[in-house]
Amino acid sequence: MNPHILTLFWLPFPLPKETKFETIFRCPEMNEQIKTCTLLRNQVAEAFKQPQNRDHPIVAIERYLPSLFGLAHSIKNNPLRLNHSLSIQWKVKTQRNQPTHGIESIDYEVAMILTAYAFALNNAAVDAANQLIRPDVQPTDESARSVIQFFRRAAGVFTWLADGPLAHWISLPATRPPEILADFARMMSLVCLGEAQLVAVLRARQKGTTHPNIARIALGAQMKFETAMHAMQSQHPQDWSELDAPLRESIAAATQHCRSIGLKHLGLALQETPGKIGEALGFLKASQDTLQGCHLKQIPEYFKRTIEMERDTTRASYDKLNKDNDLIYFERIVDAGRLSIPDGINMMECIAWQPPLPAFTDIK
Repeated sequence: MNPHILTLFWLPFPLPKETKFETIFRCPEMNEQIKTCTLLRNQVAEAFKQPQNRDHPIVAIERYLPSLFGLAHSIKNNPLRLNHSLSIQWKVKTQRNQPTHGIESIDYEVAMILTAYAFALNNAAVDAANQLIRPDVQPTDESARSVIQFFRRAAGVFTWLADGPLAHWISLPATRPPEILADFARMMSLVCLGEAQLVAVLRARQKGTTHPNIARIALGAQMKFETAMHAMQSQHPQDWSELDAPLRESIAAATQHCRSIGLKHLGLALQETPGKIGEALGFLKASQDTLQGCHLKQIPEYFKRTIEMERDTTRASYDKLNKDNDLIYFERIVDAGRLSIPDGINMMECIAWQPPLPAFTDIK
């Protein structure tokens, strides 16, 4: 068995269109602070164009947030200061055809920036996780813990968005990006927690943790992805259908991958127990069948390789045990519907995020 496989999400950054806040918000006494807000926003846009530097977007956004929260507070308290309508535009990459949406609300800027911030934390975790599976790197509990913390921080940002500004957005525009939906933020929070738990599965496999424990951790990750997917599908079916296909299919594939890992390790736990060989084969077959149901056409290439590798190693385990069964045990393979599958373990909760203090307060 090769345990060095993961299905993690590298999330594409949305791109802000140019905006000069100092031309929109009229306040001569605070003009320099407002110009700084525009400058920091431009630096965020530049950072998004350099995804190879995983820390750059995080740092750029963290510098921008205090000014943005100061501006948001001032605009809400002094709407008459606006010279003209506040049209914020972002090109989103989570929707089909990557449209540009313009919405007249500073909350839109907050939602998009914080979504991008959570994406950046998630992507930093994915990049760090890739180091855990390199053959020339010795993974440690501490390095795995660091990766998991990034995912949990990203989940915390999404949760703050879902329970904060997005929860109070009453009149949603008909044409909209998913980033302004509280249920999208909740979905992505669960996706990040599912990824964190997948890293725990990886580390458990690397350390030789018992098969039943690995199975329950994997099944817990499956629950995260499954809940994320179904919540968005049921609450916003139209918005779900308009999500970019690789994102939708990847969440579905991650759900099936986690279930497959869980079933596989339940089978491996029984493979040397006479009287349980038929049950072990049933689990291994169910694991293979789960991966056979994955739609691989529109998921990223690294996702495909991961699914295919898991499928190949599971098939090898099944074939070897089935051959032994034909020669030694002669047990009947248990049907999938008769297998007893334990509940998964929920190991991950988000790390709560709090917004920074505004760089400036009310403009009178």
